[in-house]
Amino acid sequence: MMEWKRFNGAFNRKREAFADVVWENLSDDEKYALLAEAYGFEFVDIANVDITNEMLELLPSDVIIRCCLLPLGVEDGVLKIAMSDPSDTDTIDHIRFVTKLEVDVVICHSEKLSCSIASCMKDHGDGPL
Repeated sequence: MMEWKRFNGAFNRKREAFADVVWENLSDDEKYALLAEAYGFEFVDIANVDITNEMLELLPSDVIIRCCLLPLGVEDGVLKIAMSDPSDTDTIDHIRFVTKLEVDVVICHSEKLSCSIASCMKDHGDGPL
């Protein structure tokens, strides 16, 4: 019995070391996509999303900037928003309150999201961040 425990412990340490090596070699987008899948969220590469003025008008610009998110549209009474931290339930609840809509969260890379927000606000006339 003791040999099995020692073998199992050694095997688990090797498996964890292998997982660490694999994780280190993933791109940031791949890491976000894996985390999104693990927690049951959709991942979107926000840099490849064409954010329209109609999307931006779904939320006040100060909310978009302060909450660091982008509205992606409304379908069947559900507002889809892109954010990097779906565990931020206070923000999600605030968006529900402001819009009176259900909210569907998609996950995106935080730095790409910040760049997209800055670009959108500049293009939308809300100036640089």
